[in-house]
Amino acid sequence: MLPAEHTLFERLNQLIEQHLTNQDYSIDALCQELGVSRSFLFRLVKEQTGMSIARHIRQQRLIKARHLLGTTDLRVSDIAFQVGFDRLQTLSKHFTEAFGLSPSEYRSQLTGTHDLPDAFPEAAAPEPETSAVTETRPQPELPPATDLAAGKPSAKLWYWLAVPALLLILLAGSSWWFWKRSAGETDDASIAVLPFRHTGPAESQYFTEGIMEQIHRSLSYLENLKVISRNSAKTYANTTKHPAQIGRELDVAYLLEGKVVQMGKRIKLSVELIRVSENRTVWSKVYEGDQQSVLDFTNQVTNQTAAELNQKLSALTRKQLTQTPTRNIDAYREYLKGEYLLRDRTRESVLASVQNFDRALTYDPAFVDARAARAMAYFLIADDGFGPMQHYSNLAEQEALESIRLDVRNARAYTILAKMYMIQGKWKQANTAFLTALQYSPNDAQVLYAYSLFLRAIGQINRAVDYSTKALALDPLYPVIMFGHVGNLVTARRWAEAERVIQDGNRLYRTMGSWYYSTSFYYLSRRQYALSLREIQKGLRLEPTLKPLVLRHAFISARLQQPKPAQALLDSLPDNIEHYIDKAELYAGLQDKDRCLAYLQKGAAHERLPNYLKVTPLYDFLHNDPRFKALLRQVGLAEPLALNQ
Repeated sequence: MLPAEHTLFERLNQLIEQHLTNQDYSIDALCQELGVSRSFLFRLVKEQTGMSIARHIRQQRLIKARHLLGTTDLRVSDIAFQVGFDRLQTLSKHFTEAFGLSPSEYRSQLTGTHDLPDAFPEAAAPEPETSAVTETRPQPELPPATDLAAGKPSAKLWYWLAVPALLLILLAGSSWWFWKRSAGETDDASIAVLPFRHTGPAESQYFTEGIMEQIHRSLSYLENLKVISRNSAKTYANTTKHPAQIGRELDVAYLLEGKVVQMGKRIKLSVELIRVSENRTVWSKVYEGDQQSVLDFTNQVTNQTAAELNQKLSALTRKQLTQTPTRNIDAYREYLKGEYLLRDRTRESVLASVQNFDRALTYDPAFVDARAARAMAYFLIADDGFGPMQHYSNLAEQEALESIRLDVRNARAYTILAKMYMIQGKWKQANTAFLTALQYSPNDAQVLYAYSLFLRAIGQINRAVDYSTKALALDPLYPVIMFGHVGNLVTARRWAEAERVIQDGNRLYRTMGSWYYSTSFYYLSRRQYALSLREIQKGLRLEPTLKPLVLRHAFISARLQQPKPAQALLDSLPDNIEHYIDKAELYAGLQDKDRCLAYLQKGAAHERLPNYLKVTPLYDFLHNDPRFKALLRQVGLAEPLALNQ
């Protein structure tokens, strides 16, 4: 770094320190005081820290908070205000993400005292817990009392010695620890592609959605760009909300909007990039012509967006962004129709999508995206029971491998293989496939989420939380990801974090019956069965026939010494492969070890086991049973797995 830049960087940190308590102090104000442009400051901070300006500011606030926790007697809420967080909860969330402990837990490690935790509504003290096969969450080590007596560093001095090391870890570690938002600190390198408006025949809606999806997917290839998942973005279809409100809700700095007008085989596509904080159109582009050349236009949109958001592209990424999936427009149309059907996830739509993918590949046998999509359709047919499981599993694997042969960077194909290997208990192969998928598509919320569930299944629970945290940041309004994130936090026994997410979920999803499966799981994991049952009953009032709720109601009732619902279900369920897991859960509720283990063993023989057998509290009453330990060995889960990371 040049001497002038070194001085400027020091001045930047001084200004951040001076204005820590001012939540409204903006990046533009920083630039004005320093006398530099926003782009220059972005480059300077990126070169020095590897972070965006907003992340660097947040890091400085967190470091200051940690210093105050160790050197003052201020309450945590007062410290939150002093370092520029508008709420205690906001500080606690980001502090925990950065350092692995809440502010109160961190202070207690240093001083041996505890701040009173915030009460979680209606949560009673947990009942005694038996041991569970879970990953132990690492805690920072402090020198033992004997070292202190011998004149070795005290806890306070130990803290000061540890600060430089911790700071280096923060600077070099994964940048996405800071993706979750805090008030007024949206990352500049963040964007949401909103649903494009469609003008034309209803039967051509698939084409408009496909164009939007193509741009979204291309932007998702950029590793250092936060791209909100289409699942969350699609909730703003036909919205009347102001861009600033959408930006706040999705925590992004930019929005990409578009409009497609179709007139026969001609198309007019208008796209504009909006900077949220200024409600300003940065640029707009219009394409008018036939459908054949529209993909070249979408590549231009992607590249110009990447340039505006200061994304440095490698030669390989640039090549990836300029490639078109196919030059055959008939193949492309059939592919888009198939993808449109595949999103519905009904038996009829998934089976129909295969026909579209077949036709696409007839037009262009080398169309890799269509082949990978057909592999996904085959996988869903097998996994959702829409057809013979083994037959369609084989087809899915063949198509995924062929897709990789044609394009070694096809993330979707690796994801399909990972899910299949997970079902088959091929844990190391699944891990490798997931990591390869994330290497080629690092911003895919669905892959991040699926990998988090895999990590939970094998007992690496805190890593599972890391990945579901990032997935939720990329897809904050997709309920399934929030549900699974709660499950990961609860399984990791990170109760305070789970409570905060549940409070958010209660605001967003209180009318969804399936949401209460997650809230019930929180109480079940703490053995507060009466409260757990209350949550399940809320869900059943909304969706009385939803199978997971019905099963869990029977399980919890049995634990409350009310066996009739479980027994009635056991009597009604056919004794076949489709219900082995269901019966194992019901017998677990009744705490009938012999029958529960018998059905788990039957399921294992057919590659049908509970997803989280190793860590779920449903089966913790079996953990000391030699037969259960033998079952874990049989499926490769008895010992911690040494996996690539």
